[in-house]
Amino acid sequence: MNDFYYVKDSLTIEINENLLSETIKDVINGLLFRAIKVNYVKVKELVIKTPNSQVSATPIVNENGIYIGGQTEKDVIDAFFRMLVKAEPIEFNENEKIVGIPTGEYTVNVVAKMRILHLCIFPETEYINMKRTVRFAGILGYTHVIIESWGGIEFKCLKELGWKGFTFTKAQLEDIINEIRAFKMEPIPCVNCLGHASLSRVDIGKHVVLDQNILLSDYFLKYGWVWNFKKQKVKDLLKEMRREMCEICGDGEYFHIGMDETYYNPGSEEEKDKIYSYITETCETVKKEGRTPIIWGDMFLNSQELDAPRVYYSCHAYTSVTAKKMLNAVPKDVLIADWHYRVGEYPWKTSVYLNKMGYKTVQCAWYDVKNNESAVETCKQVGTLGVMVTTWHGLVLQAKNLEAILRTARGALGVGAPEWTDGTLQTADLWRKVLDVGDDYSLYGFTKSQITEYTDNFIID
Repeated sequence: MNDFYYVKDSLTIEINENLLSETIKDVINGLLFRAIKVNYVKVKELVIKTPNSQVSATPIVNENGIYIGGQTEKDVIDAFFRMLVKAEPIEFNENEKIVGIPTGEYTVNVVAKMRILHLCIFPETEYINMKRTVRFAGILGYTHVIIESWGGIEFKCLKELGWKGFTFTKAQLEDIINEIRAFKMEPIPCVNCLGHASLSRVDIGKHVVLDQNILLSDYFLKYGWVWNFKKQKVKDLLKEMRREMCEICGDGEYFHIGMDETYYNPGSEEEKDKIYSYITETCETVKKEGRTPIIWGDMFLNSQELDAPRVYYSCHAYTSVTAKKMLNAVPKDVLIADWHYRVGEYPWKTSVYLNKMGYKTVQCAWYDVKNNESAVETCKQVGTLGVMVTTWHGLVLQAKNLEAILRTARGALGVGAPEWTDGTLQTADLWRKVLDVGDDYSLYGFTKSQITEYTDNFIID
């Protein structure tokens, strides 16, 4: 068998009619170095293949062509891009352009059924980089993308929930959602229904609502950090926010209700009971709205109880008693997002505990290499539903977060993560291919300029 299937100047692809879109065409063009003219033939068969290629039970490339089949549309599109990202430039000159696609079987050993990317829209978030990140995740085989507003989305129910003049337009949001769906990923809407009510980073001091209208202060507790869940008008507002986010994201199975880093200790048992009841009420309400709730897990975990040091583990329940009561308030059919950003050991103690208590979980890491690896290994050893890569404000400081997206995808699909240097180079290579940004130096690479405030001392808090 030859090492490559050679494509010279043009390529004809027979592709299932539900898989073809302008997004997919553009990404294919980029991965072929914008050097090959691609002709598309829509078919009803669930395949992506070259004409006259032989039927295969597994996704395969040989010297005669490409045959990518599968049981679902997601299987097929993922396998196709798993193959196409390996395309190599063989010869480009004025007479001919030749691209080589490595031959072999493009199978995977799936470790994580759910491969989730969590994206936040800040006022500083650039639409074009959000779009490029979605495409990057799409070609790497992610299954879900969480969309959370940090003041970057305008809400009809309360205009102060978005920073005036700094929100994505309706057309931009629609485009992002269409990009997600082009890769057969599910958009997951998110509204933080308890803490993080400022929709701003805690150490910056901004508050999207109160900085624009301090007369809305009665909507909040804890200096504006926590929603005043005891007021019906707040519950009604959060319900409307969820409805609008569902409208933006479209149909889907999940809704992320947040509830991390609440840092609210009401003192009396009576007041604590109100929080427990509110957690249960919110979960049940979201289920009645037709979605499975996802909830951050830190408020249900106590570090001493689990022998999980807080210097590594994000366990934010004040006492073991509070942790157990908080957890008991969560229905068993809610998916718990177990997040820790400094844990390198595996399996994660918290995930073992939550699994023992009968909850389904996903392991959520950020950008640290060992953290990403331990999340995947925990998923594998404990048998959880999947893994999540969070980005937070780090998407503005691209490199480390993008490499984490690449590494986690490789580990979650059992195809092996790249070496450190290769990870950086592979990330940059794919980043430039997935979207043509035109003649704009500031959009090349990960940051606007080569000399930036971004350093290796990238701070989590």
